[in-house]
Amino acid sequence: MSENNLSLVSRNFRRRIVPLLIWVLAVVAFAFAGQQQSSYQYAVGIVETSDVQIAPIKDGTIRSMRVDLFDSVEAGDIVAMMDDTLIAAELAIEEAQLNQLKAELYLERNRLESDMEFSTLDQLDELRRYQLDEEEARLEHVELRVDFESKQVKLERLKIQMDRQEMLVAEAIGSQSVYDDIRLRHKELKEELVTDQKALELAAKNIWEATRRRQERQKQSARPVQDTLVYLEPFLQQLKVQEAKRQEIQQESLTLVMRSPISGQVSQKFYGPGETILSGTPLISIQSKSAKRAIAYLDESSSVTITTGTEVQVRSVSRPNVVAKARVLRTGASMEELPPRIWSTPLIREWGRPVLIGDMPDGVFLPAETLNIRFK
Repeated sequence: MSENNLSLVSRNFRRRIVPLLIWVLAVVAFAFAGQQQSSYQYAVGIVETSDVQIAPIKDGTIRSMRVDLFDSVEAGDIVAMMDDTLIAAELAIEEAQLNQLKAELYLERNRLESDMEFSTLDQLDELRRYQLDEEEARLEHVELRVDFESKQVKLERLKIQMDRQEMLVAEAIGSQSVYDDIRLRHKELKEELVTDQKALELAAKNIWEATRRRQERQKQSARPVQDTLVYLEPFLQQLKVQEAKRQEIQQESLTLVMRSPISGQVSQKFYGPGETILSGTPLISIQSKSAKRAIAYLDESSSVTITTGTEVQVRSVSRPNVVAKARVLRTGASMEELPPRIWSTPLIREWGRPVLIGDMPDGVFLPAETLNIRFK
């Protein structure tokens, strides 16, 4: 074959066969890519947010706030304190009533000892003395407890004042001397409470020993148990009433100090110091920084193939390089309207089946962040 014929065949091959091969390869590649694409389903989702609103249990006035907007808090941190004036007054009344009961028991002891000087000491008198010792030990324990709780209220108040003064000093607004004075009083009161705690433990031990002695002496008495216990019954009932009041005041004082139930950030603040709010009215809102779940929305035709445990890939819309693996926890039972922020067209409402995505790595995605989710 001549060179001209070979050149002609080569040109015809390039003009006709090569484009045909390229077209065939393109169709195959497109079909393959479509097949790979069809093995995945896509959806838009929003990272779940966890907000906790803190509200007082009883009506009252806000004494102080320890947090401000966007402050970070840990679970258990004090965020606010309600006015404790009423609690302080109730504790003072309780202390006065205990002093009155203590004086009555003192007079009763003097009367008993006076009677025993001029009469023959019998078993009943001895048992009465043991009963008197027991009730005095109980009264001492209640007195110490009331004083301890009163100091605890003062300590919380000083703690809030100290933190506020420390913040003012750091901002060059407050006085260093005022801060030092409050800090010293807080330290001294805290040390007093440590000593008082030991005294409370000793008082509880004294009650146990006094009760044991009375029970042993009571077993030796020839009189029936109910007869020997009648002697100090009025004092015993008064002491029970005072103890019940003390416990009620203690529970009330606990409700005045509001703590954060979760670790997070203050997202909203509705009221401030000096304002009066009703019980159940939100004071502040705290948003958790942890985001391990998201809610995705699938169209009706795709949602039927998604099952619990299906692996997914989540990718941040605003940060495309942030990608993580997760899985389907549960699927919704019905179609729901999508949040407007993820509508394809702002004016056209969209619907989808909600899917709860979980096991996302902690600290990777922000609460309420928009995600692109690929279902395998």
